[in-house]
Amino acid sequence: MKKRRLERCKGLLQRLTVACARSLVFSDEKIFTLHRAFNSQNERIIGDSLADATAKGRLQEGAKRPQSVMVWGVTSSGKTLVFVEAGVKVNAAVYKDILEKELKPWADSHFEEAYWCFQEDSAPAHKAQVVQEWCAEQLPDVITHDLWPSSSPYLNPMDYSACAALEKKACSTRHPNLDSLKEALLKSRNEIDEPYLRATCEAFVERLKDCVEAEGDHFENC
Repeated sequence: MKKRRLERCKGLLQRLTVACARSLVFSDEKIFTLHRAFNSQNERIIGDSLADATAKGRLQEGAKRPQSVMVWGVTSSGKTLVFVEAGVKVNAAVYKDILEKELKPWADSHFEEAYWCFQEDSAPAHKAQVVQEWCAEQLPDVITHDLWPSSSPYLNPMDYSACAALEKKACSTRHPNLDSLKEALLKSRNEIDEPYLRATCEAFVERLKDCVEAEGDHFENC
């Protein structure tokens, strides 16, 4: 795993510059629940015993399976969110539909005639043949799943930054229903400014270098 990650990071470094990183469109999925985000540093659970504290913690967590919404998002110097309704499995057909109806129109509008490149990972729906063929035909350039360093959330700005910023803003309080959660997520998306996103995406190249320096292992990076 580390050897393959190292090889792929080196390959991307040969291909990309910081300027190129500004034209990359990173994507990821994240599930947001109605529960307020729990901060283990600020929200201590106190009990007379370990069992008592554990029980109180379970009560605080609430329902075992709270209502949730899956969000698919992309980021570069702009951003967009797509809500995937509960119960919908993101298979190849659903994912291709998202790319056709959401990614392509957004990117065409955002970049206009300029070059841009879409990042893919190795999720089953992403590497399906029908999806790969569509991307090859419809998108100007793609970092395909076989070029992307797998199991590397610290390399994807959606993982290490954008989704965390969304969660911090939108999920600091509990929402009564999914509509409220979606509204908060959209509001939070609009409040994330483009200079922040641009700097986050430009840091991708430096993170690739950090991964190479760590010889494909995990690394610390703020």
